[in-house]
Amino acid sequence: IIMSWDDSDDDWDKSDDDMDAKLGLATAAPKSSSAPVFDDDEEDLAVIEKSRMEKLNTESLRSKGKQRKAKEDAERERKEEEELARK
Repeated sequence: IIMSWDDSDDDWDKSDDDMDAKLGLATAAPKSSSAPVFDDDEEDLAVIEKSRMEKLNTESLRSKGKQRKAKEDAERERKEEEELARK
């Protein structure tokens, strides 16, 4: 038995727009071939967040550096006082 393939009502041959309309995927706005345009004045939120984190990190490192220096200075003074007390 040989079956003939009848593809006269094959949906694959229809255009994408027809298929989208049939499936309810048709968009209200017409398709545009141009890329989306972004306002150059707006900064990327990731860039802003990275900048803020770098600033906070720098401030934190400065604070830690100052605390370490103060601790080392206090230790040095204590050792000098011990040396003077021994003499």
